Amino acid sequence: MKEKMFLVNLRRELRRNKSIRVKVFIAGFRLTNFFFEFDKTRVLYALSNCIYKTVCFFFKIDILARTRIGWGLRIFHPFCICIHPDVRIGDDCILRHGVTLGNKGESSSAVPSVGSGVEFGCYAVVFGGVSIPDGARVRALSLTTESERSKVAIDVNARDACDLDRESLCGFDRP
Repeated sequence: MKEKMFLVNLRRELRRNKSIRVKVFIAGFRLTNFFFEFDKTRVLYALSNCIYKTVCFFFKIDILARTRIGWGLRIFHPFCICIHPDVRIGDDCILRHGVTLGNKGESSSAVPSVGSGVEFGCYAVVFGGVSIPDGARVRALSLTTESERSKVAIDVNARDACDLDRESLCGFDRP
């Protein structure tokens, strides 16, 4: 049953992404993640992980197979994306190139928590134990390190995200 739902979700997720590069990355990530969870012998995991690491190397993407990302992931321009393996991302999220989610350094273990339906702009960076609510939009070129200050960089209602022209700076459509 798990295998059937996996294939249904994978097919749906691949249809949502247009680029062949994104489809290759997502298929590699999902298969490696599936084998990481369910392959007790670790043979299939080791094989798929070698292929997946090669894809990650060429796209300069650093997302380990044990990272938990919900279904419905969409990626635009899949390059230079770095996500800490302990970050949890909800369903139907959008990543653009240059997105970084992680801790504040070796001495810190707190990582961001990302809700469902979150959209990240290009080169958005979130460090530390920041909680990003469902449906939020993280501005392009923003640095978010604390939840109290994250209201500046995160647009929960998709309004007033930018003081300047929304289309040119953030890449978001007007609501």
